[in-house]
Amino acid sequence: MAHNVAEIISAKQGAAVIRKRCKVWVLAALVIVCADTGVANAGQGYDRGRSPDPVTMLVDGVVVRPLGLGAVVLGAATWLVTYPFSALGGNAHEAGDQLVGQAWNFTFKRPLGEFGH
Repeated sequence: MAHNVAEIISAKQGAAVIRKRCKVWVLAALVIVCADTGVANAGQGYDRGRSPDPVTMLVDGVVVRPLGLGAVVLGAATWLVTYPFSALGGNAHEAGDQLVGQAWNFTFKRPLGEFGH
């Protein structure tokens, strides 16, 4: 009986690990898809003379900024893995700017609710 209980507990823990890993992969896929489909262009009609509406600011703060942070982390990890190759190719700075810098600027250096910056 104890052997079966241990197997059940082990199976439940394994399932929890698999669920957690699936959530991480789904989040990473969402970050990539959102970055690729132009989340930055979502507010093209933004007029610099007017402040964005509260809903746009809310969506930016609650949804887009966390996705941008994920893009920064994913870009940094990608840059770190590919750094030896880009250093040999002489474009490590450009690779860092493309993979990390742009996501960093989009996430942290633009006004809340302004997507066209």
